[in-house]
Amino acid sequence: MPHPLLLALALAPASADDALARDARAVLSEHCFACHGPDASAREAGLRLDGERGVREVTDGDEPELLARITSADPDVVMPPPGGGRDALQESEVALLREWLEAGAPVAEHWSLAPLARVQEPAPGEWGWSALDGLVLQGLESAGLEPAPDADPRTLARRLAFDLTGLPPDPDRVAELAADPTAAAFTVYVEELLSSAHHAERLAVWWLDLVRYGDSSGYHSDRPVPLWPYRDWVLEALGSNLAFDEFTRAQVAGDLLPELGDDGDLAAVYHRLCKVTDEGGAQAGEYLVKYAADRVRTLGTAWLGLTVGCAQCHDHKYDPLSQREFYELAAFFADIEQVGVYELRDYRGFQPLGKVQREDGKEVTFAATVSTDPMETRVLARGDWLAEGGEVVQPNTPALLPPLRVEGRRATRADLAEWLVRPDHPLVPRVVAARVWELLMGQPLVPVADDLGAQGGRPHDARLLDWLAGRFVASGFDLRDLVRTIVTSRAYAQSARPRPELDALPPERRPFGRAVPRRLEAEFVRDVLLATSGLLDDRVGGPSVFPYQPEGYWQHLNFPRRRWKQSEGGDLYRRGLYTHWQRTFVHPFLLAFDAPTREESVARRARSNGPLAALALLDGPTALDAARALARRARERDPERPLEAMVELVLQRPAAPAELEVLAQLAGSADAGEDPHVAAARALLNTSEAITRP
Repeated sequence: MPHPLLLALALAPASADDALARDARAVLSEHCFACHGPDASAREAGLRLDGERGVREVTDGDEPELLARITSADPDVVMPPPGGGRDALQESEVALLREWLEAGAPVAEHWSLAPLARVQEPAPGEWGWSALDGLVLQGLESAGLEPAPDADPRTLARRLAFDLTGLPPDPDRVAELAADPTAAAFTVYVEELLSSAHHAERLAVWWLDLVRYGDSSGYHSDRPVPLWPYRDWVLEALGSNLAFDEFTRAQVAGDLLPELGDDGDLAAVYHRLCKVTDEGGAQAGEYLVKYAADRVRTLGTAWLGLTVGCAQCHDHKYDPLSQREFYELAAFFADIEQVGVYELRDYRGFQPLGKVQREDGKEVTFAATVSTDPMETRVLARGDWLAEGGEVVQPNTPALLPPLRVEGRRATRADLAEWLVRPDHPLVPRVVAARVWELLMGQPLVPVADDLGAQGGRPHDARLLDWLAGRFVASGFDLRDLVRTIVTSRAYAQSARPRPELDALPPERRPFGRAVPRRLEAEFVRDVLLATSGLLDDRVGGPSVFPYQPEGYWQHLNFPRRRWKQSEGGDLYRRGLYTHWQRTFVHPFLLAFDAPTREESVARRARSNGPLAALALLDGPTALDAARALARRARERDPERPLEAMVELVLQRPAAPAELEVLAQLAGSADAGEDPHVAAARALLNTSEAITRP
């Protein structure tokens, strides 16, 4: 159901002048805003170039001073000045600014802060399956390229399974799709995956990175904190396809919304995910400031896609966000009952605590968010918690975004939540659309995932981004609809074969002309080992577990010293999502595959290849258990052709003759008394194909 305010408030027609002005603004931001931008304390010559007045000062007249400055050969005149740490403008940038000046130097808001553009949906044409494909096709044609061929059915089935569940597909289901590769069959398959509880687990990993979920306090002794009931709430919300606006309200203000009951209390544990200290010598006042700033930064990254934290000590140097506005955002969280230094001898020292009853009747204790009389919030000079005399501020939202609309009373976190999901809010739908696209396509729509501000760069396809964002709002913030829209497009189904003519283009001008294979996230690498071997315990939710970890890995965890208490039975083989997340000592298997510490909000994970990852996959205890179990499972599946069965289980395709020859050699090299197929299983689980989303 389209939102009734969408067309009236959230969409605006785009113009050529707007596009030119935003391109020019991006160049000025890159080269000029550090000295002539929003930060008054760093501004040179009293000139501010991020607003119309300052632009007119240097662009009016027959010979605009701006053009003279950026083209001058005189080192005392040219801008940026040589040796000042800013790169000189490239010829293409000078040409763009010249064109902009000839057009009258039109001024426009930064692209991400402008209302969503009304995008005229192109016909998908003979190639496309949807309006999304029509937009992608336009980008390809503008670059003189055609779409890539479709991926083969087996590859597409694996891609969908990994993207939507984080698990490898059932090989027999893949064989069915390969035998009947019709659009109708794949539509049914997509719905199977979307309705699976594992789809919620896959999205949960993405969201828990953004809200920096962990099972420990983070500072000093890094003691356990009872937070896993929040993770269960996230799984339930994503599994039931809770609308993203309701998802937001519950986390930002669930404890203030009595109609949500226990769900609201569990969702609001979001505010307890920040790091806290129990160090005896810590200053409570200092850490209260740290906690508030952490909450502002996380809100800025997770929902707004802005580097709000840059304004904690001074006005933002690139975006129109003042230091005062940073503390106005912090004032929203001043009602959260909080102490600066906790007594965490065990989790019962964490106050306040909440309790709920699970379906099995067991009582669960968790770190609760409780509202109390708000503390006074002051602007802190240079962010110094000891600074006195700063202006007292009330909760408010930044002027660069739509106004809060609260009259005659102090705004609350409930008001903040409503403001975030207003249909005329330009940032939140763009942020969600860009991140879900990248999650599924493996290619970014915006260059910097956590910065849609002036330094984040322009979107690779602004029309596609705004179309996705507009559709997201119009659907009633339906996250599953957004996912479905992307994965049922022909753009998503393209082959991943390299295209030299496409890859030769600069990244910022590269259209979406092929799929991009990528190694799975850390948790899903481990899940592949367990799922293909048959060891995976696929229970959903519950407390964190403690799978194999090297002895002594926690030897430097002090106050008190601790040892890893290894889980037993099925808990050894739960999904990586449920592994205990010790922020200062993230599980080494996950760390080897670039899992973040979650000390801060993470919008895009790094991916690297290193020897520790190879060793974890080859010789780690979970990998060895998986290889033994895979060997047994393959023989049970096909006693006459165990090596062929092994390839089908791991790679969901028939084995090539050359592969079988290598696997047979490995099986034949086993020592007497050893399972002859374990070496083959270890090799197969270590192939790039096994842990790569194709």
